[in-house]
Amino acid sequence: MGLPIPARVQELQVVREAVRLLESGGETLHSHVGYAPGRITVIGDHIDYVGGDVVCCALDRGIAVALAAGACRVWSIRDETRTELLKSLDAPSPRFGRVLAALSWARKKWGGEGILACAVASDLPRSVGLSSSAAVVIATLRAYASWRGRSITSNELAEGAYAVEHDELGIPSGHLDQYAICRSREKTLHELHCHTLTSTFLPWKGDEACFLVCDTGIEHAVVDSPYGSRVHSMQAALGEMGVSWIGACPREAEAPQGREREWFHHCLTEEYRVRDAVDAVLRGDLPALGELMTASHASLRDDYGVSHEVCDSLVEVLTGTDGCLGARMTGAGFGGCVVALVRTQEAPAVLRTVQHALPRSGDHAPGAWLFSPGAGVAELYDMAE
Repeated sequence: MGLPIPARVQELQVVREAVRLLESGGETLHSHVGYAPGRITVIGDHIDYVGGDVVCCALDRGIAVALAAGACRVWSIRDETRTELLKSLDAPSPRFGRVLAALSWARKKWGGEGILACAVASDLPRSVGLSSSAAVVIATLRAYASWRGRSITSNELAEGAYAVEHDELGIPSGHLDQYAICRSREKTLHELHCHTLTSTFLPWKGDEACFLVCDTGIEHAVVDSPYGSRVHSMQAALGEMGVSWIGACPREAEAPQGREREWFHHCLTEEYRVRDAVDAVLRGDLPALGELMTASHASLRDDYGVSHEVCDSLVEVLTGTDGCLGARMTGAGFGGCVVALVRTQEAPAVLRTVQHALPRSGDHAPGAWLFSPGAGVAELYDMAE
């Protein structure tokens, strides 16, 4: 590898795999590697783009991107299943579009000449609500900054990744994914205040409870889903009410006439569920946190209309299983993942139960695993915030 990276990053299997893939294409010297984990929302989905508060954490799985000077006259990019040769960063590539967009943005922002070869490795399920899209952009920018010898802060990295997705790719998202991935801390829940982009960190007792992620194998496509209509409608509703963020509305507020009242009801009640959840974490009331997570899922299903029947079925199975304190869909919805809060001692039994309940078909093989809150990019790389 080129510039040194911390041992805890260098030792990750997915990072080693990215370097191996790069070297398999003939690029063996001075590789620069970026890594970014995925994230889950514990509670607070679909309120980041109206300035709400979100409780989230980084996963123990992620995406690694390795870069090196290209050995041929065109850009080359590869992952575990495919290699593409491209004449320019503007070439269309459905599989590697975010990597190319990140490289193009970084080149314009930070300079750099010459052709690069790129390899991507991942142990994070893609397109299922775990922020794989943001992770691959952040990992690419981190690798490019290393190639350029740049020292960047976690805020610069998060803002750069947001610019790639929002401005370059036209995705109408909030800042949740980028700041959750960059700022989250190990063994800690991360409360992101999206209206100020500031963070509060809540200690987590992993000996008492952990999280279970259930990947349904049903992928979503945010660009082609009704996601954008939710974003624009709720932002317009706040504008008509004369407030800048959802938390400025009292609990009993109602949407303006003509606005989708159920959608607004979800955003408002979710903001206050997050506040109640933070209080529950601080006083160590795990059953209360679990109940709020399950109530959040009901709101996303019934009021916001972004859940999926498979997610609903898994939540029903989980909440009826001993040792599970609560469960909900996580991410944008329309498929994707369910996250559950489970008692640590009973977690293996809950995992076995949900493995039998996973669907037998989908866009990719479903799966489930247990984890405790992991480190974000800033902590992994010892970056300034």
